[in-house]
Amino acid sequence: MSTICQTQTNDAVQDLQILLASLPSPYVGAPREDTRQALESDASIPLLIVLDDDPTGTQTCHDIAVLSVWNTPILIEEVKRTPAGSGFFILTNSRALHPSAAAVLVREICANVKQACSSTGRSFEIVLRGDSTLRGHFPEEPRGVEDMLGVSDAWILVPFFLQGGRYTINDTHYVAEGATLVPAGQTPFARDATFGYRSSNMRDWVVEKSCGSVSKDCTISLDLTLIRQHGPSGVCEALMNLVKGSVVIVNAAAEEDVDVVVRGILQGSACLHNMRSFIVNHMHSVTARQTIPVSHWSDVRVCSSRYFTHPSNLRRAIGPPAWHRRPHNCRILRSMFHFTSDLSHLSQYLILHLT
Repeated sequence: MSTICQTQTNDAVQDLQILLASLPSPYVGAPREDTRQALESDASIPLLIVLDDDPTGTQTCHDIAVLSVWNTPILIEEVKRTPAGSGFFILTNSRALHPSAAAVLVREICANVKQACSSTGRSFEIVLRGDSTLRGHFPEEPRGVEDMLGVSDAWILVPFFLQGGRYTINDTHYVAEGATLVPAGQTPFARDATFGYRSSNMRDWVVEKSCGSVSKDCTISLDLTLIRQHGPSGVCEALMNLVKGSVVIVNAAAEEDVDVVVRGILQGSACLHNMRSFIVNHMHSVTARQTIPVSHWSDVRVCSSRYFTHPSNLRRAIGPPAWHRRPHNCRILRSMFHFTSDLSHLSQYLILHLT
């Protein structure tokens, strides 16, 4: 079985349903449940510590701690309380920084994480959570991680994000616009003044963003034929045969595709312990939760950020006393939000009324 796929460049706008219908049938099995059982039964699986470059990264996760400070004492506390097979987020907001500053920040956090885990005897892996429209500090942040933790066997790139309509098919990354899929390089996201790019094909994108320091020969594709027809064992075999320093592109058109990849990683401990990846929900085996039903929309208040520049406005917006109680499974951490004045006011209010 071949583990390296030839690039299939397709910069044409696609019909969403027609393209999805043309793909191989989804893998038959329950890889997410298998992953959950593996996480619950194997205490040796490292903690997954996610460095999130933007505050929106946790929007599809639940029951997981989010830290916005990363000094060693706080990290030690969180490492101690985090059960095996789980992990936590660190909100870095590094997307708002210049590339060099973002790399310095990542190195600082990784050094502190390494010290905290060493002092508690816990193994760990770092995941860099980035933007599904490919805006972020690549390759500066992965290299910052390697500066502190050593060169990894591979980087695994997973830009798929179903909730946002982001699909990676035949190595081309798409953004859904209604019933069509637009190659990412043709969207307004690609014209971002800071993180702009031209390539929609992910293997070309890696070369472009690295200014050629990562050659196309070093990029590997896990395509949907491999994922859906050969399942976790096929993924595991492909990853175990990688050349050190490879960049792996994960194609995905459904959450089950990422489930298969994660299960394949976990099947080979050598793969898991030496790879830097961009997988969060699936590695933690996070289950979906029902969204707020339409019948409850009248309870939702939407205000501009400027409205929250004073805590009294937030108090009026939140309203009912029930909101002052600590929500189920909610843990407010020190300096939960501190990157903007608006969030600072929000933090003051939450700490005052929810703790």
